[in-house]
Amino acid sequence: MAFTQRLKQAIGWPLALLAIIWLVFILEQATASEWFIYGIAPRKTYALRGIFTTPFLHGSWAHLLSNSAPFLVLMAMIIFFYPRVAFSVLLLIYLGTGITMWLFADPEALFATFNRANYHIGASGVVYGMASFLAFTGFFRRNIRAIAISLIIVFYYGGMIWGVLPTQEGVSWEGHLLGALVGIFTAYWFRQRIEEAEIRRKPSYEMEQEEEQYFLPRDIFNRKKE
Repeated sequence: MAFTQRLKQAIGWPLALLAIIWLVFILEQATASEWFIYGIAPRKTYALRGIFTTPFLHGSWAHLLSNSAPFLVLMAMIIFFYPRVAFSVLLLIYLGTGITMWLFADPEALFATFNRANYHIGASGVVYGMASFLAFTGFFRRNIRAIAISLIIVFYYGGMIWGVLPTQEGVSWEGHLLGALVGIFTAYWFRQRIEEAEIRRKPSYEMEQEEEQYFLPRDIFNRKKE
């Protein structure tokens, strides 16, 4: 895939998805609706739809803004640097995060009376999944290019690690943790799907084999007498 085409896809797809997320939030605010009910309510069959809808729902402007930049940047990096597996990676992170949240979030929620606080909404689980995929891909692939990308992610987004701990009330730390674990699994699963740019090509001087020199022809003792 040409560089310009890859760049267009890396910018276009994240922008389009982010525009949908913003549109959903603006419509919710404009209509004074409560769409949190379309989020994930763990282990409730009626909330299975939340596996698909949760990343598009946000509780406030601050919530939306905090997810927008990393969502855009991380998705763009996956599409640009890993085009061969980008669609499969993003799909697995998207569905895997939702499914694991529905299965494992809020162990006590099975017996709870559900209100807004019991629903998980937001794209942060997917954001954590994308960040951990990029961070751990270098560890699993062990090539210079992937390692460099991983170090960049660790440098800029390493502080996200605190989000997997239950330190702030009202924040779905389980979604962050499960998203991160799904991202690590995804990085391991696709570790052997190497991109063309990751293949090390030998320099020309290594490919040119020097001709060995011998004092006498190597087959001198094998020649038949005429």
